[in-house]
Amino acid sequence: GMMTRERGWTLIELLVGMVIMVIVFGIVAHGVLDAFQGSSGARAGAVSDAAVNRASDAFHDDIARAETTDRAHGLDRNQVELRDAVRTGSPLYSSDPTEPGIADIDDVVAATANSVTVQADVRSDHRDAECVTWTMNAPSSPTGKLELVRTVRASCSGAVLETRVMMSAPANQSGIEPRPFSYDVQTDASGSCVPQTVASVIGNSASAIARRRSIVSVRAHFVAGANEGKASAQAGSSTLSSIRSRDTVQYKDALGC
Repeated sequence: GMMTRERGWTLIELLVGMVIMVIVFGIVAHGVLDAFQGSSGARAGAVSDAAVNRASDAFHDDIARAETTDRAHGLDRNQVELRDAVRTGSPLYSSDPTEPGIADIDDVVAATANSVTVQADVRSDHRDAECVTWTMNAPSSPTGKLELVRTVRASCSGAVLETRVMMSAPANQSGIEPRPFSYDVQTDASGSCVPQTVASVIGNSASAIARRRSIVSVRAHFVAGANEGKASAQAGSSTLSSIRSRDTVQYKDALGC
């Protein structure tokens, strides 16, 4: 009988088939890559959101609790002397004969653009108010990370009880804030009682001490950043934290409000 011959692929057909396969593979690979990058971006965003929210909540709590041990024990009851000490930065001597000496009313110990220190009762295992410092530490290199660090000491000259990095962000990422703090200072003498926002209150002169004693709230703008593979994300939060111990009738009178 007649023999049949199977027809094979021509070179052109093979080339066309390979081109089609390459195109299909590229489309699939692009979709997988987009999905992976989207997942990485979502993870980076979640990490940033969690870090900035955790830092903002903890910072707000610390500032709200700012109060020295002496004030908590009522050692600044003489209103005339308190008013003079707040407005002039002079020492306030205890009005309690059983607790003689200078009464500590400096809830806010340090107030700069990248660091704030307050005395506050933040630990249940410690009798008196602790010294709490929040500092935005600069990186050691341009490609390093900014770190927001919370440090708790037994006193402002005492031993460190705990320290923790609350959030971090790549220093070279746009939008990162290396100087997150500013302060509302009640310096009004005319009676309108509108606080003035300042970047820092530096120094230990009587006037600088008086201005720190006139801080009624602290502003913080935290920006956290995270990288997941080639994806990066950041989240920000601005908070205004009032100092509750300075919102009393007694202290408001000392401030002239």
